[in-house]
Amino acid sequence: KLQRDAGVQVFTDGALRRTGWVSGPAGAAELQARSEGPAPGDALRVANDHGSAAGLVAAPGREPRRRLTEGEGGFLVRHAPGPFKVAIPGPNVQRRLHAPGAPDSACPTQRALLDEIVGVCGREVVALVEEGAAYIQLDEHVDVYLRLVAEAMLQGLAWEPEVADAVAADNAVLEPARLRGATTAVHVCRHGHEGKTSPAGGYGAVAELLFGLSDADRFLLEVEPDDPHAF
Repeated sequence: KLQRDAGVQVFTDGALRRTGWVSGPAGAAELQARSEGPAPGDALRVANDHGSAAGLVAAPGREPRRRLTEGEGGFLVRHAPGPFKVAIPGPNVQRRLHAPGAPDSACPTQRALLDEIVGVCGREVVALVEEGAAYIQLDEHVDVYLRLVAEAMLQGLAWEPEVADAVAADNAVLEPARLRGATTAVHVCRHGHEGKTSPAGGYGAVAELLFGLSDADRFLLEVEPDDPHAF
């Protein structure tokens, strides 16, 4: 009601049905959370800042507990008074939660998990658009792209193909929505769950590839007034 009264034309649930902004994948059909120490709630909070205490393993064929966006998607289908938006944790944020060496995972590497995640998210996007979602957003974090740069440089490799591959994963997830006429967007966060700006910096190092290769209709960025690090 507040959104309608304010003149908002595309409705959202404000992510109030998530315990954390990347917590959705943990109970999805083909993806399962795997904690190596902290209690599940603590592990997911750590995972929100890309920690290693919690991980995702691929488990194709495992009985699903719920759909990837069951909470927010189902709520908006039932209650949105007009066109609605659903945000999905991006595939590159999710790939950073890879649980290396997990014996119960079908994906032994982060790259293999990324391929699995793209399929899971792509199928969810199809379902959401068919249910009426007019706007699909991926929630990514600038750190995941910057870490690809740093990791490639440490190995003496060119980092540009790594970032291009990451953008291709975002494009693959959003493609079903774009082909079906929905608006697509990528939110590239710069803050952690406590609201602190990423210590790694801004968008500048990866901006040309990140924005130039993306097929998304919209970008949602976080730039502070007089922020010297944003670009």
